[in-house]
Amino acid sequence: EGLAAERDAAQAQVRILQTEVTGLAEKERVARSTLADTKARLSDTQAKSQKLEAELNERETQVQLREQKIRALDNDKLHLTQDLRAAKDRNSELIATIDQAVSQRKKLEESLATSAAELRQSQA
Repeated sequence: EGLAAERDAAQAQVRILQTEVTGLAEKERVARSTLADTKARLSDTQAKSQKLEAELNERETQVQLREQKIRALDNDKLHLTQDLRAAKDRNSELIATIDQAVSQRKKLEESLATSAAELRQSQA
C-alpha cells in the first residue's frame, strides 16, 4: 500500500509536469506566432518607410529643380529689365537726335526761305 501511494503520487507529479510542459509548449507556440507576426509587421513597416523615403527624395529633387528654374527665371527677368532700360535709354537718345535733326531742318528751311527771298529781291 505504501508503494501504491508513492506510485499514485509519482503519477500525479507526472501529470502535473505533463500539464506544465503542455502549457509551456502552448506559450512557446504563441510566442513564435507573435514573433512571426511582429517580424512581418516590421518588414512591412520597413518597406513603407523605404517607399516614403524614396517619395520624399523625389519631392526634394522636384523642389530643387523648381528652385533652380525660379532662379533662372529671376536671372532672365533681371537681364530683360536691364535690356529694357538700355532700350529705353537708346530710344531717348534717338528721340533727342530726331528732335535735333528736325530743329536743324527747320532752321535750314528758314535759312533757305530767307536766302530765296533775298535772291528774289536782288533779282527784282
